[in-house]
Amino acid sequence: MSADLRTVETKDGEVVYDSDMPIKALKSVMGAGKTGDLDGIIEGFRVFVSVWPYKGDPTDAEAWDDLKRSQFNAIVTAVMEDLGELGNE
Repeated sequence: MSADLRTVETKDGEVVYDSDMPIKALKSVMGAGKTGDLDGIIEGFRVFVSVWPYKGDPTDAEAWDDLKRSQFNAIVTAVMEDLGELGNE
């Protein structure tokens, strides 16, 4: 497994993401987070989340629309907390 692929735990299971995501995806997430633009957050996350414990493919924006609010929040929170712990590694 690549050192850039990280696994975080949610109450529903594991989420795998690429911690060395393209800056475009990170900018999408960060900018959208400031304005509450869920579509922008999804657009960024779908680029670097590759595995989740839910139905559908996390690289497909439409699959994100099928998540419950709590599931969406669990993914975003777990990934962002993990990235924060990584700092500038």
